[in-house]
Amino acid sequence: EALKMAGTIFDRLNRQAGSSLDSDEASTPFEIPDVIWNDRSTWKSDARQKRKGNDHVDSPSVRVMQYDSYRNMFAPCQPALQKVQSLFFEYCKEQAGFDLLRDFVLIKFQLEAAGDAFHRPQSYVVDTCIEDVLRRGIRANGSVFHVVGSSKSALQSRSLFFYRCSATRSRLDSQRLLERFIPDLDALTAKKGVAKRVKYAGLLFTGCQHVLELPKDEKTEVDHSLRDDQFTDGCGVISWLLAEHLRKQAGLDEMPSVWQIRYYGHGFICKGVLVVDGSKEMRAKYFIGFRKSLLKVPTRRPMERRMLTHSTDPSRSVSEFLQRRIGVVSWSKRNVGKLNKQTVALLSANMPEEELLEIQADQLRSVQNSATHPLAAAECCATHGERPFFDAFQRLPRVRAIQEHPPSEYTQVLRAASQLVCASEKLQVQLPASRLLLGASLPEHLHEFLQEGECVVMTDTGPYTGLVLVSRSPSYSPGDLRILRAVQPRVGNPVLELRNCILFCTSGARADPDKMSGGDLDGE
Repeated sequence: EALKMAGTIFDRLNRQAGSSLDSDEASTPFEIPDVIWNDRSTWKSDARQKRKGNDHVDSPSVRVMQYDSYRNMFAPCQPALQKVQSLFFEYCKEQAGFDLLRDFVLIKFQLEAAGDAFHRPQSYVVDTCIEDVLRRGIRANGSVFHVVGSSKSALQSRSLFFYRCSATRSRLDSQRLLERFIPDLDALTAKKGVAKRVKYAGLLFTGCQHVLELPKDEKTEVDHSLRDDQFTDGCGVISWLLAEHLRKQAGLDEMPSVWQIRYYGHGFICKGVLVVDGSKEMRAKYFIGFRKSLLKVPTRRPMERRMLTHSTDPSRSVSEFLQRRIGVVSWSKRNVGKLNKQTVALLSANMPEEELLEIQADQLRSVQNSATHPLAAAECCATHGERPFFDAFQRLPRVRAIQEHPPSEYTQVLRAASQLVCASEKLQVQLPASRLLLGASLPEHLHEFLQEGECVVMTDTGPYTGLVLVSRSPSYSPGDLRILRAVQPRVGNPVLELRNCILFCTSGARADPDKMSGGDLDGE
């Protein structure tokens, strides 16, 4: 629904790009008052920057403004700056030389109105106001900004990035900026529709925890010819040697077995996950294997056009810069599963209500006891993933003497447990005997081993065997809960070195993730 809403907006922008509007009022951008735009009292800068008198922030951040669509006015936003880490802003900052604070602004459109609901305008009136802002743009500090794009998650909350355009070309500048990354953007829109255009362009804005550089001295082999079918939808391969390089660069203590990534280079924007291949061959070379399902949108013009514009094509410089980098959205880690509303609703179809209530009662007792019992506090911290505090609890037996005051390790555990109780009004119901895992497949090592209805579950301690109940979010039918048999691979299989992931079977009539509301393996 959000993509459809945005598609309508971008469609109108495309139709009206470069054309004159009917009236001066319709063509005048919305004005942000200077007193709001120049207010930097809420900017967070460190003491070193303040001592130097530097008004800018070193970290890649953009200015944030809020548009109150119910009152039809701009207002300050908290926080006033937002860090941005994506392929789009990595190129704009490091290669193109943009000043992110000056050239971009993130506009958050307010979704709720304060006050009496009787005096609130209708939703269609609010949508019309938002569309009007996107069509006309905004003016701030003498510059005109027009919408350039947004990630899928930000679009769902109606937050979009605006780009500072020149006075002469205005709206076309934001279009030209996107065409640096996707040269055939108009042809893509005509062929697949506006919704796909917004979706594919949104891949450039996806928030990444790290944008890492690939090895410079060694050649990184990128292969697009791996076997691909419904069982490997969205799942590629990365060599152990390259994964170790990325782990060190990201400063991680342990090597993740599955990396959720965004990649721009070699002619495509790629989205999905990469599974670490620890075989002997993959320990000796830098390798990334993209299957066809990871290649979302081409970034090169057709051959007959590219030969004419090869020397001046701006997308060439973008590719040369970004193909040596990879955006890491997330990675496999130890996460204990929890019950959400959808899972409870689906389980209640075949599970007695008394058992679900007992699970909730156990969680409440555990949290209440954690305030006074150290064992309960340690269990609570470990279940919620508070690893540093759990490590502190493990050091308690090594404290040889009872001091006048309690050991600091003990107070850390109790403090962490109390934060879990008081942090929010909602109390999450954790399931200690469950894990939240990234799904993947590795037919290169498991195709001949796994049978239909089987999977490989690798926890933080090794393989788990037995029947498992597997689900994904969102799920809408009790049939989306699948019971699979987790098996252990044979000795010597490189899969045994993986951790915190579930590997599905790649044979049978239909892929198991697809049976869960049409899921795939691109980061679920």
